[in-house]
Amino acid sequence: MERNAGFLVNPIGEKLGTRKDHRFTYLELATVLVRAKGIHEGHWAVLFGFKTQAQNMDFEGEEGVFQGLMSCVAEIGIHRYDEPNPMTVDAAEVNPKGGIN
Repeated sequence: MERNAGFLVNPIGEKLGTRKDHRFTYLELATVLVRAKGIHEGHWAVLFGFKTQAQNMDFEGEEGVFQGLMSCVAEIGIHRYDEPNPMTVDAAEVNPKGGIN
């Protein structure tokens, strides 16, 4: 992604952080994924899978080469927990079998 007047610009040239964005909290995202998969029971949390790569990096205007680490989100999913915790949603509450009122 490139920068345009201080804004990050996505590959098709739109500024990020505009009214076209829809952002979710961690628990909102867990709720969306539980509903998308049609899950009606259990305690679920968002799961992120990362890929990382170490490499030597050369920065413009800096002398020398630096060792760095690049990471990216490779996958997003949900994980079922036996007990509730602050990072889980209860599928029976956020996606009941009879539907949401």
